[in-house]
Amino acid sequence: IGRRILTSGLKLHELKAYWNKKPILNISYKYYKPLHPYFFHMEQSKIECYLNEQLRALGIQVQRGVSVTNVAVSSSDINVHFTKHNGEEWDENFMYVIGCDGGNSTIRELAEIQCSHENYPANFMIIDGELEHQFKNQVNHLHYYLCEEGYLILAPLPGRKCRMIASFKGRLSDVHSSKISLEEFQVILSERGSNR
Repeated sequence: IGRRILTSGLKLHELKAYWNKKPILNISYKYYKPLHPYFFHMEQSKIECYLNEQLRALGIQVQRGVSVTNVAVSSSDINVHFTKHNGEEWDENFMYVIGCDGGNSTIRELAEIQCSHENYPANFMIIDGELEHQFKNQVNHLHYYLCEEGYLILAPLPGRKCRMIASFKGRLSDVHSSKISLEEFQVILSERGSNR
């Protein structure tokens, strides 16, 4: 699967960083040659597709549209209650349950597993799409634009696409963050990104 990923992704051989649109850092591996002298990027959806195909080949089925709504741990096993998006519900018992569901883990919360953590005082959003530009600088490089308001990362992806990541100070409500328009994101691109 590693070879398949390597042939499907994009190798970026240079990273450029800016503070208030002024260049402050350039990493190009000109004087240092590690084993893999590049930054590697590809769409997460493709990686998930390859991983799902690998799991199917091993006889493992991935279910989508299913939520875990209860976990009951006993001395003999672990009972998990599942709910499908269409309302169907069922229980299954397991010897082990592995919760790989991120920082706000439903499994950890339902199993009442304590975890000390701090909330990061910012939000960010990610957009994968095509980027029309008139920049003279190299768009096939990785760009980090830093400023007081946050950061903007432009990471090229295969097939003329680009991953754009922007941070926001403070906390945005779920309602507001889910309704940020293309025009609002365009303002962030213009204010933080290069105009050259």
